[in-house]
Amino acid sequence: MIGVIANPKKSLVIEMDMKSIKKAINLIPTLRPKYKATSSDEILNQFTFEATEFLSLGVYMDISVTFIEDNKTEVTVEIRRKVGSFNKSHEVQSANDKIQMIFKLISSGLSMTDEEINQIKTKTEDTKMELTPRQKQNGVINGIIILVTIASFIAMYFYFK
Repeated sequence: MIGVIANPKKSLVIEMDMKSIKKAINLIPTLRPKYKATSSDEILNQFTFEATEFLSLGVYMDISVTFIEDNKTEVTVEIRRKVGSFNKSHEVQSANDKIQMIFKLISSGLSMTDEEINQIKTKTEDTKMELTPRQKQNGVINGIIILVTIASFIAMYFYFK
């Protein structure tokens, strides 16, 4: 391929124990629901998250955690496309923004107390359970639009047959 750019990747050494960092990494989908956990390997200390993007299939965010010393841990984040590779500078910039966001989310997770984590988890579970009246109305409207579209295609099929 011509013009292929390597996957954006960044490593940081964090002065905290590995257990705390892994706990913060597991909080990423809770703190940012747009990022969904795809896979995690607690033994190899590798985590993969995915995010969809506008006009694209999206990206995978690979995070690996490496033990250095008792209170030093290296965290490496690599962004890769779900399909294809990066070939435009704005795609790489978007990937670099995601790397920054991942590190911010890890930092937020590290600074939270167990009580704050439980509050966020219960809050997200409550919002997942309830649909607002607006969401219910939008679901009904979308269903009607789909039915009308299908009916018009069927009518056109029989009309032009």
